[in-house]
Amino acid sequence: MARPIPKYVRYPLKIAFILCILLTITAGVSFPFLQPIIPIFYSLSQPEKQLVGKAWIFFFPVFAWITLLIHTLILQFFTQIESNVQKIFAWTTIGTVTIDAILLIRIIMVIT
Repeated sequence: MARPIPKYVRYPLKIAFILCILLTITAGVSFPFLQPIIPIFYSLSQPEKQLVGKAWIFFFPVFAWITLLIHTLILQFFTQIESNVQKIFAWTTIGTVTIDAILLIRIIMVIT
C-alpha cells in the first residue's frame, strides 16, 4: 500500500504542479493564434519532417503532466528511501517540467 508523501517533498511537487498548470494554460491560450502547421521538430535534418499540425503544441503540457504523475507515484511508493534522495528526485521533477516549459515558450516565440 502506498504511503502519503512526506512534507519535505510536497513543496517541490506543488511547484511542479503549478508549473504544469501554467504550461497547460500557455499552450491553450496560444493554440488559436498558431498557424495550422508549426515547426516543432526544427532541429531534424530532414525538412519535410520538421512541420507538424498545431495540435502538437499540447505535447509539452501532456509530457509535463505525465512526468509529474510518474514522479509523484514513484515518490509515494518508495517512501522508505533516504530523504535526501527523495528531495533530489522531487527537485528533478521541477527541473524537467521547467525545461519542458522553456521549450514550449521557445517554440511559441519562434512561430510568432
